[in-house]
Amino acid sequence: MPALLTTAPVLSTPESHVFESSLPTPSRSSDIDLLSIYEIPRTAREILAGGWQRIALQFPDGMLGDAGRVYDLLSEELDSGDGEHKGEREKSRLFILGDTSYGACCVDEIAAEHGDAEVVVHYGRACLSPTARLPVLYIYTIQPLDLDAAVTAFVNTVPGRHEKVVLMADLEFHSHIQILGSRIKALGYPNLLIPDIIRDPDAGIPNRDAGLEVQVLKLYSIFHISSPPTSLLLTLSSRVHNLYIYNPSSAPPTAQPSNTTPALRRRYALLTSLSTCGVWGILINTLSVKNYLTTVSQLRELLARHGRKSYVFVVGKINVPKLANFEEIGGWVVVGCWESSVVEGEGFYRPCVTPFEMGLLLSGGAARVWGGEWCASAGIATLSLDAHESDSEESMNNNSTNKNNNNNNNKNQHIDIDNNSDSDPDSTPPDFDLRTGKYVSHSRPLLSLASPRPASTSSHALARSQNQSMLAVNGVPSPGAEFLRGRRWMGLGSDFMDGEGGEDGGERGAVVEQGLSGVARGYVVGDGDGDEKERR
Repeated sequence: MPALLTTAPVLSTPESHVFESSLPTPSRSSDIDLLSIYEIPRTAREILAGGWQRIALQFPDGMLGDAGRVYDLLSEELDSGDGEHKGEREKSRLFILGDTSYGACCVDEIAAEHGDAEVVVHYGRACLSPTARLPVLYIYTIQPLDLDAAVTAFVNTVPGRHEKVVLMADLEFHSHIQILGSRIKALGYPNLLIPDIIRDPDAGIPNRDAGLEVQVLKLYSIFHISSPPTSLLLTLSSRVHNLYIYNPSSAPPTAQPSNTTPALRRRYALLTSLSTCGVWGILINTLSVKNYLTTVSQLRELLARHGRKSYVFVVGKINVPKLANFEEIGGWVVVGCWESSVVEGEGFYRPCVTPFEMGLLLSGGAARVWGGEWCASAGIATLSLDAHESDSEESMNNNSTNKNNNNNNNKNQHIDIDNNSDSDPDSTPPDFDLRTGKYVSHSRPLLSLASPRPASTSSHALARSQNQSMLAVNGVPSPGAEFLRGRRWMGLGSDFMDGEGGEDGGERGAVVEQGLSGVARGYVVGDGDGDEKERR
């Protein structure tokens, strides 16, 4: 089980944050600029063409300051369109999703369904993961880009005119790609490739149609406008020749080569630290991505086949205080979209890995050879449940052999429980932790399920099994229940006893006293009249 914390974690923000406003600041753009940035005319046309009456508008936190003005402009545009078809359809109704349940890149179908929405208009960058319930209208928005500075940075970064380069940008700048590519090709770059946007996170370049095989893609370099997410960097690191990132907001704007080697080393170090983890938490970071429940089921089955215990959690937006409540969890595997599955941060008490990394972790010591490839796919459809079972099957076969030998050798022998309690022939072999240099004997708490203990008529064997087995819930070993049973503090009032001392013989808990009463403008101490009342 994971080591106990020596000090209490800080699970609240400083009180000074109460006086700091975190409300988004409205932009100073004119209405004409907002019509262009948020593509309001195109949005209205597609809504009218789809015949939707209830429309949910989803904004990221950075764009909520413009939400009210976009709402008014879009309503006016829809009213003018409704006037052309007056009497043929009901008036469209809009509402703004003030807060997203998970990441801003995912479509919040849950919040939209609370308003009985028929379609979701998603603004800003998006992961473009397939949705399960509602149709989605993606508005990437149009952000300004200095084309002259971008052309200059490209020429300085790629001096060879015949180099093979893929020109791509973040979704907010994608509207400038065709014009920028035409200007670069005019300078003598015949091998410049400009892919189109598609909704396929599993493509060679996620959500881009490059029309190239993976082996051919390794001959190309990528010139990317704006900083890509970590998941895209790690995915492309092993699929392309070089990756250059152009930051339009830098002064002067320059393109820098991307170095993902330190990030990949950190990810592999996380896997090494979790190689002997026996209790896993499957953390759902989305409720909108299609087939996420299939991924959860496959992960649970995969962990069970390797003798690991898993628990499923849904906590909404992931942060450190939420995950710190589950101390019995030794590691987390995040099921979300291909961008949000990478959860990093120094404050997390237990590491978080992706489904792809989980498959690599359970492949076993000899087979766990990482050549640097990394996959950002949210699902594990390509992760075979049978491909990584060699180590668990070998352990189970060894256990079965030991059991048969033990039964044959000790068939008619008396078992002394007290003297032989430390030498259990049915126990699984311990795993060696390369990080600590120690053997861990509790890394596979469910391995006994795959090879159940044969029935025995000896009452001593039955008592011995009950004495040494883990606490079970409905016949299934539960490391979580075992952890809670060993906790000293069991909740409020657990240290209060009717006797003179506490549970450990120390001082008993304090008696509950009457506190303040009344409303916030004037609390009252006591319940009497006159001098017995004191108002605060």
